[in-house]
Amino acid sequence: MVRYILSVTALIAAILPMNRAFSADSSSSAGTTIESCRTIPDATLRLRCFEDVTTDPTQPSASPKTSDGWRLVRTPGPKSGDDVISMMRTADLLRSDPEFAGLTLHCGAKGPEILLIVVQPFPPRSKPQVTLGGPSNEIHFEASVLPSGAALLLPDEAMALANGPWQSQTDLQIRIEDGAATIHGVVALSGLGPALQTLMTSCQSK
Repeated sequence: MVRYILSVTALIAAILPMNRAFSADSSSSAGTTIESCRTIPDATLRLRCFEDVTTDPTQPSASPKTSDGWRLVRTPGPKSGDDVISMMRTADLLRSDPEFAGLTLHCGAKGPEILLIVVQPFPPRSKPQVTLGGPSNEIHFEASVLPSGAALLLPDEAMALANGPWQSQTDLQIRIEDGAATIHGVVALSGLGPALQTLMTSCQSK
């Protein structure tokens, strides 16, 4: 179980710099390798394969600091000194589908952004429909698929929720739908407020 959590965290950390560095040519060549990872039946080995595919061995990630389940991670960007800063939270493994890896808050070009991380990449032009919350307080968004296919960017309205009502909730239920495919996930929200403060401070210092 611990190895599975660490593998998921490594997958999330590896995906973030890849979203900026991917070009059209590299997406095509990496897609074939990612496809081979998806055929591995064992979840732990499959995640490790994704980690190997997405990690640049010449630029290892910095050691994360934990804060109430959230991890502050700095990963090298495509340009020198352009680190990708993020606060990551892995999925509740007992209540999430194996295809859902977790949620990431990171420093975007215009401010903090929210990404949902999945194990099996979506096609680049797909428009996944994301439902957040339970039956009594569902909110619907259309997510944008980042170049890696494994990170889904939520609109700015989701960040407004993270700065407000989500901080009084114990967890966040997530449903991702794209055609016939549906992925369910749950992420604990304890420590969300301090995690956002840490991210904002890191974004400003950057």
